[in-house]
Amino acid sequence: MLKKTKTKKSGELVLKKNPQALVSVIAPEELLDYIRLASSPWKTFLFNFLRGTAQGVGLILGTAIVLAIVFKIADQFVTYPVIGEWLQRIGENMALKK
Repeated sequence: MLKKTKTKKSGELVLKKNPQALVSVIAPEELLDYIRLASSPWKTFLFNFLRGTAQGVGLILGTAIVLAIVFKIADQFVTYPVIGEWLQRIGENMALKK
């Protein structure tokens, strides 16, 4: 039988430590995949390493795309009097710090 208790902090239902309850919540195929992954430390390490690498590459590519768009838009404002002077000063300061 499935035992549930309410937590004091969030009020959500939490399952007690019961393997049968876990099987009823998670599909058996997913549980088997998790057991295979968790039983091998090397598989877990490789999975987490590849996941972190993919997240890092995605972060770098996303940042590059967003910054390229921002700089392209800022380049359009160089001809305006106040904003153009401000952007020009920023560009000069960045060139001096290299």
